[in-house]
This record gives sequence, C-alpha cells and structure tokens, in this order.
Amino acid sequence: MTTLTRPSPKRAIGGAFLAIFGALWLVNACFQANFARAPWLVAIALGCVALLAWTRKVYLTRGVGYVELADPAEQLRIKRAFKLVNVAQYGGIALVLVVMNVIHHPEWIAAGIVAVVGAHFLPLARTFRYRGYYLTAAAMLGVALLNVLVGDAQITRALTFLATGAILWVTAFCLLTDS
Repeated sequence: MTTLTRPSPKRAIGGAFLAIFGALWLVNACFQANFARAPWLVAIALGCVALLAWTRKVYLTRGVGYVELADPAEQLRIKRAFKLVNVAQYGGIALVLVVMNVIHHPEWIAAGIVAVVGAHFLPLARTFRYRGYYLTAAAMLGVALLNVLVGDAQITRALTFLATGAILWVTAFCLLTDS
C-alpha cells in the first residue's frame, strides 16, 4: 500500500501522455472540420508544447524530496495493470473497427473509439488512485453517446474529436494542478 503526503511526480507523466493524445484528437478535429490550416495546427502544437513544458516542470518540482513508500509488489501490480488496461484498450479499438465495418456501420467508428478510450480510464482511476479519471471516463462516454444520438456527419465527428481532445487536455491540466 502506498502512503503519500503529496501527489507523485509520476502523475505528471500521465499529464504528458494526455497532452500528446489530446493534441492528436484536436488535429483530427481540424481535418474533419476542414480547418487543417497552419494557424489552427500551430495553435494545437503550441498548446501541446506548453503542456509538455509544464509537465516537465511539475515532474521535477514534485520529485524534489519525494519519497515513495510503495513496496515493490505494489509497484509491479500497478505496472501490470497499466499494461493490461492499455492492451485491452487497443484490442477494443481494433474490435470496434472490425465490428463496425462488418455490420456496415462505419459511421459509429468514431463514437466506438471514443467510448473505448473513455472506458479505459475507469480501471486506471483505481489503479493510479486518481478519482479524476472517473470524470474523464464519464465525459468521454457522454461524448460518444452524443455522437451516436446526433448522427454521423462530418461536423459531428469533428465536434466529437474536438470534445475528446479538450477532455484529455483538461484532465492533463487537473493532473498537473493536483496538490
């Protein structure tokens, strides 16, 4: 069992991953909305770089004098759970791609992928003991549901990708401001 007096510097690493994946969703939103022009793409790149720089600063700041009291067995459990959740996530994405094409509903692929990515935050919340991931999961699952309910048009996909990227960046922000 881990006893911590302040957030682990490792939490900032999660912020870095979310910054990068959020940027990828936002770039995809630009392409879906036909806004893939230099100013938008540069703004996303600058936002990602800013989040990554902030992540580095938080990681270094939190690391000063930080002592993790987790036993090696607990650290191994966390590492294994993280790998398993991500393997399941990528398997789920592959399954969405196959199933939606087999049942001739490619318009649900975006919603399916967002749902799988959102659902993967549920076990991560428990694994990393970060309740904010429950809100991330709920928001992404809500976006996926809205995508299905509204219908698949190019603008709906663009808004779905925009919302997903924004949710990931907000989660990164929350991880970095958590004290």
